[in-house]
Amino acid sequence: MVTADDNQLKVFEKLSELNEKWLLANFVPETAALLRYPPYSYYTNGLSTNVTISDLLTKSEYGSATTSDENNKRCSDDLVQILYHLDSAWALQMLDSDGKPDSGIMRGGLIWPGHFDECNSVFAPEDDEGHGGFHGKYCVTTWTLNLGGKYSKLPLQVGICVPDSCSEAGLKHAGKNVIRLLERLPMLKNHTSVLTLKDVTCKLKEKHFDIGSTIYVVFVSCFVLLVLLGSAVTIKNNWRRRQFRSISYSEQKNVQDSEVSEAAAINCTPKTYEVYGALLVQNPEVGVTSSGTQKNTDQSIAKRILLCFSAVENGEKILSTNISEGQLLSVHGIRFLSLTGFLLAYLFLKEADRKNGKISWLYFYVHRFWRLTPAYMVVVFFYIFVFKYMGSGPFWEDDHCDAYHGSWWKYLLYINNFIPIHQMCIGWSWYLANDMQFYFISPLFLYPLWRWPRIGFGILAPILLGTWITTGVLSYKYDLIPMFVGAVNAKDLDAYGKRMWDSFDLIYDKPYCRIAPYIIGVILGFMLYKLSDKKNFMNWWQQALGWALAAFCSLSVVFGLYHVEMSRTTSLFYNALCRSSFTIGLAWVIFVCETGHGGFITKFLSWKLFIPLSRLTYCAYLVHPILIHAYYQAYPTALYFTELLMVTNFMGFLIMSYGIAFLFSLTFESPLMNLEKLIVKRKSG
Repeated sequence: MVTADDNQLKVFEKLSELNEKWLLANFVPETAALLRYPPYSYYTNGLSTNVTISDLLTKSEYGSATTSDENNKRCSDDLVQILYHLDSAWALQMLDSDGKPDSGIMRGGLIWPGHFDECNSVFAPEDDEGHGGFHGKYCVTTWTLNLGGKYSKLPLQVGICVPDSCSEAGLKHAGKNVIRLLERLPMLKNHTSVLTLKDVTCKLKEKHFDIGSTIYVVFVSCFVLLVLLGSAVTIKNNWRRRQFRSISYSEQKNVQDSEVSEAAAINCTPKTYEVYGALLVQNPEVGVTSSGTQKNTDQSIAKRILLCFSAVENGEKILSTNISEGQLLSVHGIRFLSLTGFLLAYLFLKEADRKNGKISWLYFYVHRFWRLTPAYMVVVFFYIFVFKYMGSGPFWEDDHCDAYHGSWWKYLLYINNFIPIHQMCIGWSWYLANDMQFYFISPLFLYPLWRWPRIGFGILAPILLGTWITTGVLSYKYDLIPMFVGAVNAKDLDAYGKRMWDSFDLIYDKPYCRIAPYIIGVILGFMLYKLSDKKNFMNWWQQALGWALAAFCSLSVVFGLYHVEMSRTTSLFYNALCRSSFTIGLAWVIFVCETGHGGFITKFLSWKLFIPLSRLTYCAYLVHPILIHAYYQAYPTALYFTELLMVTNFMGFLIMSYGIAFLFSLTFESPLMNLEKLIVKRKSG
């Protein structure tokens, strides 16, 4: 009678015989021992081995244990289970989902992600001896690949599918130890530095909301509820109006006075409309009137607040293409395409004229903070606390911003541009910090510019000169390169990356290096304020000269770096002047359009389609990087660059960004702006 022990012994003898063949061609003692004695605990009891897979997982260079525990023993058994069941569908599925070398390594094909979903769907059934019973777990290994010459220190990423019993630390030790074993083979001994394992990151299968993300979802849900309630009230009011129009004139007369009063109260934004046969005109200066007479309103404050959240009313306002006298129409197109500090200066100077310099400086700051901050903080908290739960994949950051939860207050105070780039969670928000800092100090030159123009320019000129000098000195001292210039030809990507991010931290996002375009915008605003009544005053050669200089300034910034080796001195001038140069070109476009010299360019930038889009630029700025990050992080495989692909992605991002911005504005931005107007009106009334 054959017993289970006899069968086990026969299996062991067969495996040992097979491993003997490996010994003939193997010159590494540790590897020989690993192959000769299967590392299952019940196979190796009583046997002396030099190294097992468990050793590779738990010992550094086969010395003292560093991460030894039951999990690593289980991982060791599960890894061998894969090798002994290669004829099984689940084992083949694990191997199939591993990342494999792809073509185009010398052209940057250094991302081999494998298949994330295929790996996570693996289940290895438990056998009669109690081995198996594990699921697949997807991990990303990060390596440095050194092929010599210009192909040294290349970043390589490889996805692997391992049992879910394996830990990141154990896999990292195993990877390094296997490399050391392989490097001792005669055929590889001269290539000991080709591969260096840097890190192993395993992806989570399940994610659970923490308290911060839960609070955020509840908060946003409250806003959505207010929008739904406000919209329902508007729909009800519109239905009542339609019902009212359907009754007789005598019946309308009896209720007209009370209904007119209610209709006037429910609108939080300036507009002209007809209600129940009476023409109502709402003016931001004098309030709401009906037939020239202002009405008292008995509308409850709660209902007026709700109507400020109405998606119906706010949607009409955002999408409206109506224009008022004195608007700079071309600026709508410019706002859609780009920004400067021009509008602040122009509108401030007009307002100072209207109020004879009596500016409420408290409201000047409160209005700006209220205008930018609520929508901004909704994005900040979403990206810090919730974004990581929105997707998964080989490139998805499961621990996205976890280390920076405590930094949210820096964004609230608009000082986040002083956070180092590698610690800045909301990377694109540095611009808002700069803009708010410039706005904070703007009265120092705006008011003198209105009251005493020479003194105002006497303040602006040193600021402009100072920012150029400061940027140039920092660039030269730290040998800073313009962002992303020379990346293709870099031989050491790690060293290049450090120089580039040093450039970002030292000059790119710092207000004392960024204020020049803002100052140029202020100067442009002053010029148009002074020339508001003058049109078509330049002759043809002055216009031609201006266009030539503007084109040179802008295009040299964009194309001037093409195939140019940047010396330290060249980088100094480029870093110091590039943003000012581009802004001068943009300022010229606005100047000629608003002084009657723009021709077809004025018609294009004044296109009414740009009016609603310009109202959405702030929200689009806030949300579009999140959309881009989500798309590329959730991508299941490596993405190969082509011009057509980039253009297609750009158009998709553009349309989706403005679509999301519209919904975002309906929910957060417009209601809070309406509340501000409601509060100011009540105080002024």
